[in-house]
Amino acid sequence: MVKHVDGEHFFWPLDKLLCKSYNIYMHKNTYTTFRVLKEDAEKLKIIAALSRESMLQSFKRLVQQEYDRLQKEGGKSHAVDEKDQA
Repeated sequence: MVKHVDGEHFFWPLDKLLCKSYNIYMHKNTYTTFRVLKEDAEKLKIIAALSRESMLQSFKRLVQQEYDRLQKEGGKSHAVDEKDQA
């Protein structure tokens, strides 16, 4: 991109500018990337919209609810029958 100001030319490499400013609040030590089915991502988006939360907040809340439920049940009843899908 070139901008002309009073006969001067300024060049801005947009690819580097966008790369540096993209998602500046995401710390690599805090977040991880994982795959999710599109239909589940759409449902999470709807849950987040209806509860007026971000998708991350909704995801954290749902995970915490399931974790608490399994802790109350003892957590072992499901673990024996199912293998890790990762």
